[in-house]
Amino acid sequence: MSQNVDLIFSDCSSYKPRLEKDKKGKKYYSFRTKIKNFNAELLSSIISFSTSILQKPKLIRNIEFIFDSIELQDKLSYIYFECICFYLISQGFVVSVYLQVTRNVVSSGIYDSPIKYLNPPNGNYSLEKFLKEFQVKITRTHLRLWVTSNNDLSSFSSTVVNFLKNLFIIDDKKILFSISNTIGELVGNAIEHGKSDCLVDIDYSDSFIHVQKPDRNFSALNVVILNFSEIKMGDLVKNKIIQSHPRKIGERYQDIKRIYNIHETFFNQEYTENIFWIIASLQHEISGREDTMISGGRGSTKLLKSIIDYSESNYCYIMSGHELVKFHHKLLNEDSQGYVSFSNSDFQSAKPEKEVYSKSKIYLPGVGYNLNFVLEKKDGEDERNKVNI
Repeated sequence: MSQNVDLIFSDCSSYKPRLEKDKKGKKYYSFRTKIKNFNAELLSSIISFSTSILQKPKLIRNIEFIFDSIELQDKLSYIYFECICFYLISQGFVVSVYLQVTRNVVSSGIYDSPIKYLNPPNGNYSLEKFLKEFQVKITRTHLRLWVTSNNDLSSFSSTVVNFLKNLFIIDDKKILFSISNTIGELVGNAIEHGKSDCLVDIDYSDSFIHVQKPDRNFSALNVVILNFSEIKMGDLVKNKIIQSHPRKIGERYQDIKRIYNIHETFFNQEYTENIFWIIASLQHEISGREDTMISGGRGSTKLLKSIIDYSESNYCYIMSGHELVKFHHKLLNEDSQGYVSFSNSDFQSAKPEKEVYSKSKIYLPGVGYNLNFVLEKKDGEDERNKVNI
């Protein structure tokens, strides 16, 4: 398997990169923006800017990304940016990132991101350290590594459990193992569907105050699972069900095919066939593996719901291609057939609610999960640097 980071640059619009000169007259590419939110719109411009440079002769090798005070929308956005920087550096470019971030419940992890080694004002600029921590980093509050195959999942799950235990944020062992099992299930799912390596980044930040509950303290657990592949989430399950003879697949898969035939009448520009197959791939006992024709996985959404129920608030979604599916708390209940419909009705008779799905301005080759959980802190934890949620 491989990391396939280069696939980021396979789908983008044309862009004319800006050239500037330093005090010594040396030319460099400069990316500046007035956008105040680090979101898909900004990432789309960054990808187009970077792609245009990659397509040019490598006569100019210095690149600067300059962001004024900017607010992060979610963790996946800046992890995606890390991957862009990684690939540019791997192609021989010298990348600098001038970044000032407004601290919020999802942004604290960026202070321990390898991007800090690309920020000259920090005083510890190092491409070597960036490349090293891009691959792996394990501290008390930050776990980052690449999972390379399903053979690693048992060891990986143990690593996640130990990481969470050391945080001392969860008394309930059932929830602790639910979190680790969910992450393990989603990682296995991503590897299975994408057939490539999977980046996992988990950070913990504390001392947040809920504006509606000022007498209580909260912490945040932010998780990104990212896999780059030419295979989108849902492709394997779709091919397996559509191309297989009904007698060669189990009843659960036959049922999905029947539901698909109903949902075909719902498809439009917003609710697309791709959205349907992403949701189908998340269902209990559905797998894209060719050697599993009868039953599949344990159901990622069921595991995820147990954590969301435990958390004070959350922002969780899956993205693949241009499609984005949000895990809304009230829409993750199983219907009478054991399916999660992402609607107020059953999976068979209704399409997902409109707030569940959307189109992104960027194309993510493979699959990415953004999981943000706000958890109430135990008594006696450090309460410095409090930030409102």
